[in-house]
Amino acid sequence: MRATLIFVLASAGVLAASGRVAAKPAASPVAAVPSANEEQAIHVLERGVNEYPDNAQLWISLGFAYRKSGDIDHAENAFLRAARLNPRDAESNYMLGLIYEKKHLKLKAEEAWKACLAAAASEGMKDTAKQHLHVLQTTKAR
Repeated sequence: MRATLIFVLASAGVLAASGRVAAKPAASPVAAVPSANEEQAIHVLERGVNEYPDNAQLWISLGFAYRKSGDIDHAENAFLRAARLNPRDAESNYMLGLIYEKKHLKLKAEEAWKACLAAAASEGMKDTAKQHLHVLQTTKAR
């Protein structure tokens, strides 16, 4: 069954449609409406996490798909689930840091960036986490 799910994800273009990069804010409310590919990606990934609820990587992919579609709350929940499944994952904590900053949740953002920094393997990700922490720690809480 796992091979079938991977095939479905790949053939549907889900991995590309999940937008494994941080999405830019939508220019207008119309642009925030998910495209058919994004909706399909979300649907397939939701099936995947239902079938494999302990697969942190599927939760991360679902988080990226939700973020790309503009659904920040569902993205947050997916990245939280991934971080709980794998607390040493830098990627899910990185995305949580960005989401919490966007929501002006300074303490949660700091916690996520610290977890990201502790888990990051690449110097680039470590530098980014340090920069975000510096900005958060030198600005007043909202």
